[in-house]
Amino acid sequence: MKKTRNKANAQKSHFSRRLKERYGIDLTQNMWESIISAIRKDKENAVHLEMRSNTRSVWSVVFQDEELFVVYDKSRNTLATALPKDSINIYEEHGSFWYEIDMENGSFWYEIDMEKGKEEEAY
Repeated sequence: MKKTRNKANAQKSHFSRRLKERYGIDLTQNMWESIISAIRKDKENAVHLEMRSNTRSVWSVVFQDEELFVVYDKSRNTLATALPKDSINIYEEHGSFWYEIDMENGSFWYEIDMEKGKEEEAY
């Protein structure tokens, strides 16, 4: 019997491959559920970094002492991909956390509100 492929299954498969490729971690069902739960419940180990579209957002999630940068798809309640470790730089300065995203038209800096898991564009 052929396995049914839908967008959510394709995203999980893609996320699993990228997690292995970029972090050397094999995805387990427990890990998948824990990361999604941390994002949905706004837990301490998940920090919202950026909205990429109306449905996709970038998160920093700490799982088993490893910081992962992931893209969450809220319309499907799935993880779309694992971003490379060096794609986002996070800094602490004067008690504030900042992250930098390198884009084609320059670097953008955002301040992370650790209380609300919200970002504000700085420049």
